[in-house]
Amino acid sequence: MPVLTNGVDSIPKSSASRIPDIYDGQLPLLAGFRPVAIAQDNDGQISLKRLAEDDIDVEYRIYRVANHIPAIGFNRLNRSDVWRVTTLDHGTQTMSARVDPGGSAALASTMSAPSGRVAVFVRAFVEDGARASGRILIKRNDETLLSTSIDMAPSEEQDLGWHWINVGAFDSQGGEVDVKITATNELDDHRRYIDLERVALVRTEDVDSMTAPETGKVTLIDDEWKAIDLEAYANGEAIMMFEALDSFGNRYLLYHP
Repeated sequence: MPVLTNGVDSIPKSSASRIPDIYDGQLPLLAGFRPVAIAQDNDGQISLKRLAEDDIDVEYRIYRVANHIPAIGFNRLNRSDVWRVTTLDHGTQTMSARVDPGGSAALASTMSAPSGRVAVFVRAFVEDGARASGRILIKRNDETLLSTSIDMAPSEEQDLGWHWINVGAFDSQGGEVDVKITATNELDDHRRYIDLERVALVRTEDVDSMTAPETGKVTLIDDEWKAIDLEAYANGEAIMMFEALDSFGNRYLLYHP
């Protein structure tokens, strides 16, 4: 049974077991670093348990995506050191670009897209001011499916902080697509920044789960596991992403299947 502690931020389904309580008495007590242990079984049940001495509140959101890739899963083009691994999203790993005036740098990867109309969401840090320009390009072979900017400016819908940003949609025949994200500093005054955590492809019927996800809150007391059944939020073939934030400000992310 994999357990989410000590900075490990996702648990693939293939490594999961069915019995979360087999780890009772064997968990590393990392209260000063990761105060919550989270386990996942093959049936989509998430189990949470406190590792700290005091009670802990955990707020969570559940999203549905067709596919996703963490920003740290992208390749840096041209061996650029402008993009670097950081842990800015409440302790989870991110990719951050620090772009000098007039400069640019890109990340690239491939993703498997479902057939039909597909929305693209980017989890990025929204801030007014010292943001570089971000742009995402999605292609299949030589055909451009989507080419658009990533709007990281605050608005009524997204205030300062980390948000899933809907950057657009494309018509997909299914199969592999190439994804490229470019950070550019078109100004000449000072270094500017972009911080990304993840890119997700979402079927049109699941877009509402990204903009208005299912939410909940649990309080972890004593040494008991508390369970949340992700299957209750299932919709067809969608991958369910479980994002949690504990009362110490630590973020956790699991997905099923």
